[in-house]
Amino acid sequence: MPCNSEYMEASYDEKESREVCKHIIYLYGKLGIPIPKSVRNASESYYGDARRLGDYEKALMNKLQDMSEKEIDSIVYNAKSREARALANWYEDVMESLQDEVKRARRESELKKKAESLLSKMRAEEVEILKNYLKDN
Repeated sequence: MPCNSEYMEASYDEKESREVCKHIIYLYGKLGIPIPKSVRNASESYYGDARRLGDYEKALMNKLQDMSEKEIDSIVYNAKSREARALANWYEDVMESLQDEVKRARRESELKKKAESLLSKMRAEEVEILKNYLKDN
C-alpha cells in the first residue's frame, strides 16, 4: 500500500513565505543590504516561515516603495533576470490587490452614505420594520 504524505505538503502560506524571502534576498542583494538570517533560513526551508509571512511581505513592500523609479526599472523590471521577473510579477499582483481593496472600500463607503441618507428620510416605524426584516433574513 503506498504511503500517503499529503499532510506533509507545504501550505500556501508556507510556500508564499519561502517565495517572498527569495524576493527579499534578490532585492537586498542588489541593493547591498545585509540579509537577515531568518529570511535566509525561511527561503531555504521547504516549509518557509508562515508565522512571519506578513512581516516579510511588509518588509519587501516597504523596501520597494522606498526605491526610486530608476531603481525599480533597473532591478525589478530587469528582463534578463529570472529573479527580477518573479519579483515584478509578485509586486504587480500585490499592487493590483491593493487597488482592488481601495475600490471596494470606496464602494462600501458610498453605499453606506446612500443607506444612511435613505434611512434619515424614513419614519422610525419604517426603520424598525426594515431592521426586523434584515435580522430575520
